[in-house]
Amino acid sequence: MGAALRIALKLRAQRPLAQGRGAADGASLERQHDSSPLISARQLKRLLGGAACITLSDMKSSTLTIRLDPDLNRQLARQAKRTGRSRSDVAREALRRQLAVAQFEQVRRRVMPLAEAQGYLTDEDIFRDVS
Repeated sequence: MGAALRIALKLRAQRPLAQGRGAADGASLERQHDSSPLISARQLKRLLGGAACITLSDMKSSTLTIRLDPDLNRQLARQAKRTGRSRSDVAREALRRQLAVAQFEQVRRRVMPLAEAQGYLTDEDIFRDVS
């Protein structure tokens, strides 16, 4: 973690901040119990290396925006409702599975010539020797 971020988090932990107006309009962040500024938005932005706002969730994940056709959107919503999960969870799991399939296919293409040289021409040939 960068020094500026550690300082900003330490300041935040020492003096709780009240919710103020957004940093974009140049408002100062204020302490909860009085109205004196703890640190201005400009100072915080400089400490954070130009980032106006950083949250811990920003450090854990990133956001991807995709466009879905209406049918796919309905299917996603139905699956999320059926499983009791969020649409994001369902989409993340589908992406993980698709990336795993793509990785498997890539490895299979690289290994196939070696397997054929050993006499393995089909999946059944492999299953016969493995099981």
